[in-house]
Amino acid sequence: MFALGATCILNFFVIFKQSFLTIELVRTFHIEEAYHGIIVSVPALFQIIGAYFVGMLIDKASKRTWIFIAFIFLSISDFLMGPSKLLYFNGLTWLFFVG
Repeated sequence: MFALGATCILNFFVIFKQSFLTIELVRTFHIEEAYHGIIVSVPALFQIIGAYFVGMLIDKASKRTWIFIAFIFLSISDFLMGPSKLLYFNGLTWLFFVG
C-alpha cells in the first residue's frame, strides 16, 4: 500500500512539472508544439519499462539490495535537478535530463 501511495505522489509531481517544461521548451529551446507530446511522454515510457523490469527482477535479490539501488538512482536524479557546473548544464538544459 505504501508503494502505491508513493507512486501516486510521484506521478502527481511529474505531471505538475510537465506544464512548466512545455513553457520552457517554447521560450528557451524554440521547440514547436508538435513535439511537446513526445517529450512530455518520455517519463511515462520509462516508468512503464522500469515497472516491467522491476517486476521481473524483484524476486532475484533481497529487499535491502533493491532499497540501496533505488536510493542510488534517486540520488542521481536529485543531482540532475538543477543547473550544474560540474556536468556543464548551464541555463535550463537540465530540463531535458529531468523531463
